[in-house]
Amino acid sequence: MPTITKVDLQGVMRDPISEALHGALVNQYAENLEQLVSKSTIALYQAQPFKKLKHVFIDFGSAQKCQFPYMLSEQIESLRLFNGLGDSYWTAFVSPEDDCDKIIFSNLKVINIAYSPRATVMLTNDSILHGGNGRTPKKLHFPALEHLYVSSMTQSCPLLEYSVLPLSLKSILIYGTAAVLRSIEHLQLPPAKHLLISLGFGSNSDTSIFTVINNLFANTGACEKVELHLNDMMLPITKDAIACPNITHLRISVQIRENVVLSLISTLHRLTKLELHQ
Repeated sequence: MPTITKVDLQGVMRDPISEALHGALVNQYAENLEQLVSKSTIALYQAQPFKKLKHVFIDFGSAQKCQFPYMLSEQIESLRLFNGLGDSYWTAFVSPEDDCDKIIFSNLKVINIAYSPRATVMLTNDSILHGGNGRTPKKLHFPALEHLYVSSMTQSCPLLEYSVLPLSLKSILIYGTAAVLRSIEHLQLPPAKHLLISLGFGSNSDTSIFTVINNLFANTGACEKVELHLNDMMLPITKDAIACPNITHLRISVQIRENVVLSLISTLHRLTKLELHQ
């Protein structure tokens, strides 16, 4: 039998024949598999963890059930998950510590998670890690993490709330609504060389969201690149709304008056790039 370490099947989506083929390949070579790329959910036949899996990219697409392979948490180096329906897939990771209150990802350097818009009701603190059965959620420890990207959140981000992050990262990119930014304001994110906060919809014209944004950018003096994207068309922007002098990149995708723009950028002394999308 050949030693296949990578399975990559593109363009599968919901084709049952392709899904069956992909599932057969993944299960057949599970023992030596190091890289897994899938554009659909996977039909899994075995309950044993993938012992050598290091790099995972799964796009669940429009699948109603996001079946996830069991993996050893200390082996994973990069994790990219798109269109997932919640955070319950963290239960698929087996930690060698066999600790009841935490899972340690010793070598994980990249997390890129884009939730499905259909995941709104499933992204709750009670559902992460234990499927909402009432047990205390486990803490997710990422001591080697370098890049953290999370997007398409509408209500909250339990992943961030239950993560133990390193003292600093290379990049943190967060795309979420006003509700999401309010839910993580108290977390005191670690400093990163590149920090991006993108505000989507949901402010309901409540300008107090700028206080949240300013707090999230409070400790960015050592950041090399600090980006703020404002995409909520209902959010009025005033001259003194943004009090983040360390911003280097500002993108505004709402209507804004000329005098407001000029007043804003006069206080952003590190600004090198301005984008206006009217």
